[in-house]
Amino acid sequence: MKLEIRNAAFSYKNDRRIFEDVSFEVSAGDVVAILGPNGAGKTTLLKCILGILKLEEGEALLDDKDIRKIPERELFRRVSYVPQAKNTTAGYTVLDTVLIGLAAELSVFRSPGEAEIERAKVALRELGIEHLIDKHCNKISGGELQMVLIARALISSPEVLILDEPESNLDFRNQLIVLDTLTKLSKRGIACIFNTHYPSHALQRANKAIILSDGHTVCGDVDSTITAEAIEKAFNVKAIINEYNDGENSVKTVVPLSVIN
Repeated sequence: MKLEIRNAAFSYKNDRRIFEDVSFEVSAGDVVAILGPNGAGKTTLLKCILGILKLEEGEALLDDKDIRKIPERELFRRVSYVPQAKNTTAGYTVLDTVLIGLAAELSVFRSPGEAEIERAKVALRELGIEHLIDKHCNKISGGELQMVLIARALISSPEVLILDEPESNLDFRNQLIVLDTLTKLSKRGIACIFNTHYPSHALQRANKAIILSDGHTVCGDVDSTITAEAIEKAFNVKAIINEYNDGENSVKTVVPLSVIN
C-alpha cells in the first residue's frame, strides 16, 4: 500500500490558500502526525486526502490511483475515517455504531448477520471494550466513545486509518489508551494519519510529521520536522524539547515557555 500526496494546495472559494505545495508518502505501518495552529488546515487536509474536498492543485493517490476516481465502496473498504468523538452516534448502541463501519460492504437491502456481529465483537475485543457492546453511546465516556469510533473504522479491515484529533478532550489515561492503540495498529501494518494539538504526542508516536502554518508546510521524519525552531515558527511560542528516561522508557516532550509577541 502507498498513499501519496503530491504538490497539494487548497483554498476555499474567494479565500486565501489554506495550504500549498504539500507532498508526502505514507506506507504500511507508518504513523503520520499533522500539526499546526487553529485554522491552519489540518482537518481540511484530512478531507482532501479522503477525497471529500477537491484539491485546487496537486493530487492524492492510493497505489498510484487518483483517490477521487476510486469507487466509493472500494475506497472506504481500504481507508477508514475516525471523526472527533463529539455529538456523534448518540442514539445508537455501541454494537450498532461499530456495525455502521460495514456500510461499504453491505447492500441497502441486507442487514448485518451473525458473521458481521462477530466481526464487531472481534473489533471491540481487540480494543478492550467488548463489555460496552450493549450500552448506548450517550451513556459512555468520551474516551470510550473514541475507542468505539476506532472499532467502527477497524471492522472493515482498512489499510489506512485517518483520525481527526483522536486524543482531544480526553484525560491522560484515555489519551494514552488511544495513542497505544495507534502504536499497536501500526505494528499490524495499518498506516495511521492523525491531526493533533499535541506536538509531544507526535514526537512520541509518529515516525513522520507535517506542520501546517500560515500557508507554509514542513514535512519529513518526525525528529527533524518537530524541532524547537519549527514549533516557534508555527505556533509563535518559545519552546524547548526535553527527553525523559525512567530507566525503561525514553520520552520526548515539547514544553511551551512563552508567547512571542
